[in-house]
Amino acid sequence: MGGRHVLARHLRFAGIEQSGYLLLDVRRDRLEIDLRAVSDQADLNAATTSLARFVIEDRRPGAQATT
Repeated sequence: MGGRHVLARHLRFAGIEQSGYLLLDVRRDRLEIDLRAVSDQADLNAATTSLARFVIEDRRPGAQATT
């Protein structure tokens, strides 16, 4: 992300080459985020892959990358 990181310190992930969506798992003590990419926007049966995963835990500030 280079110089843009200085202007947007809150960013944890950026990728404009892919299109996709978020899967959210909301629990009482945490929020799990899965950034999903679609291989072909025009294909209803296109494959999806996980680009990145993050978790935000209760009483722990910020998003943490997970595997």
